[in-house]
Amino acid sequence: MDSCSRDAAFEARLKRDLAVLTTLAQLGCATFPQLYALCFPHCVVATARVALANLTAAGYLANSRWYLKQATRERGQVWTMTPRGSAILQRYVTLPDTLPEIDLGCPSTSVEYDVWRARIQARTLIVALILEARRSSFLTGLQVTLTHGWSAFQREACRPDTLLTIGWRTPTTQTSDWLPWWPTPPRMEQGVQYPVYLDRATGTPPLGWLHAAPPGPAPEQPWVPLLILDAEDRYAPIQDVLVPADYRGPLRWSTWETLRAGAGAGRWRDAQGRACALTL
Repeated sequence: MDSCSRDAAFEARLKRDLAVLTTLAQLGCATFPQLYALCFPHCVVATARVALANLTAAGYLANSRWYLKQATRERGQVWTMTPRGSAILQRYVTLPDTLPEIDLGCPSTSVEYDVWRARIQARTLIVALILEARRSSFLTGLQVTLTHGWSAFQREACRPDTLLTIGWRTPTTQTSDWLPWWPTPPRMEQGVQYPVYLDRATGTPPLGWLHAAPPGPAPEQPWVPLLILDAEDRYAPIQDVLVPADYRGPLRWSTWETLRAGAGAGRWRDAQGRACALTL
């Protein structure tokens, strides 16, 4: 093998490693299927497993000793970046102002487990949007703001699971390895803000957004609540609240089953239950 081939192989491995580290810096945590989909688009599963094992052996990553059941019914470990990984990554990129703190301790109660379930599902939605952008002219840019500990919402029930800002002007099909935070984070002066509310395992469907005023978004950034439900019949109780309240604002919702086929047009519904696009 000549030096050019060796250099190309090294550059490919370095790019994949940095993609993994920047993804975990942005998302805080992710499962193996999520990291594989985002950071190893042209690789077999074994290549991804070896890469994560090497990063773990170097002290850059950590993974849970327990397994979380995911929406696909599979059980998988959760991965995070260590302080050592954060320190080395700073040599290559500018990190977010505040990195999310993730405790990989095994959840000891069903409530803690459900919190982990919702946390990973929020990442599943982000992965679905990125994959859609790679295969179709879906969006222009995507910015992710994790809302754990976010003080913009005064009441816990009003706080979304995450906040997405999506640019829709002149959408283009992104490259097959595109990540919105790599190599440089996006500048989203204009876009639509989507506070994401996820269905919980039991209890009432998410309604906290109905009583939450946007925390000061710019006028040019519309505010659209985004609900991801476990099943379509979970929307009926929400409609029972919206109709007497005469809700006239924008709303988008879908189900995990629907989003398995993609996050593009026709996968979303508005406040009246009509099929629509995610964009306004």
